[in-house]
Amino acid sequence: MISWFTFFTVGSSAVVSLVCLGAAALKKKPSIFSLSLIAVVELLLLIQLVLSVVLVILGQTSRGDILEFFGYLLVALMVPVAAVFWALAEPTRAALAVLAVAGFTVAVMVARMAQIWGLF
Repeated sequence: MISWFTFFTVGSSAVVSLVCLGAAALKKKPSIFSLSLIAVVELLLLIQLVLSVVLVILGQTSRGDILEFFGYLLVALMVPVAAVFWALAEPTRAALAVLAVAGFTVAVMVARMAQIWGLF
């Protein structure tokens, strides 16, 4: 993992979570804006996947179990997708809370991936 990109991903996911939580508190419904924010989180995870595969191919290894690392990454990739499906199926204030939880979940999972990789 590249440390600055990892921290950027964790921070971005946390900000997206707070924005969605704020919109839910204001009793808003999911919008193109909130769904786009979650799409950015998904894009960051896809970039992380490509970077991780390239780094492993180039010989860099994690301090922890590499299968556990990629397991976390693959599950983290599914979280925003599932949240968007939920938001599209049930466009209520609760869907924004689900998007907020998805952003927080991704932030925590990427931080755990950084631990497995050995960044901290």
